[in-house]
Amino acid sequence: MNTMTSKQVTAKSDGVELKATFHTSKERVVVDFEVTNSGHASVYLTDVTLDPKTGGLKPDALWVDYVAPDTAVLWSHLVKLDPTRTWAHPPSAYVTRVAPGETYKNTVGAPAPLRVQGVQPQVGPNGEPNGWLGTVVECARIRFDLGVISDSPELDAQAMTVAGKAMYKLGPAAFRHQKVVSVETHDLPVPLITK
Repeated sequence: MNTMTSKQVTAKSDGVELKATFHTSKERVVVDFEVTNSGHASVYLTDVTLDPKTGGLKPDALWVDYVAPDTAVLWSHLVKLDPTRTWAHPPSAYVTRVAPGETYKNTVGAPAPLRVQGVQPQVGPNGEPNGWLGTVVECARIRFDLGVISDSPELDAQAMTVAGKAMYKLGPAAFRHQKVVSVETHDLPVPLITK
């Protein structure tokens, strides 16, 4: 596998330090990251996604957006709830806890070429895959956005284990307590398919 690696980039916000290294190949774009919590309370990271089909952890679960003219955004954070919508079951967030003084490491990714949500595969006359519908943009920058949620009693944090990974289920208050921490590299080109 021919892999290119960018330099490590770092961002800090409210006692949380995010370091990330980006890797690309023909099959995947990968972000190796570590979060150090130097604050006085635990934080929760939105770095895991449950697969609704298997109930396990979903691989390559990063979402992809495009910011013109040349930035691919890989993200793993909660999306704001619609205040006009009512829920039969309140929405939950599945997260990783990082206690004060701890450093947590993980690897997340997305399949390559990167594709924004909704881009569909093109099929040939016999139904075989034949590329993608959409416009290919060569992005010179990659940004990684990670949701960080400060601990609070109203989160109603419930410990759980999924596929051997310790994690937590948080209540709807998580969506209000989240901040997004971002890191960006400027030296790693990657193709992205837009709508």
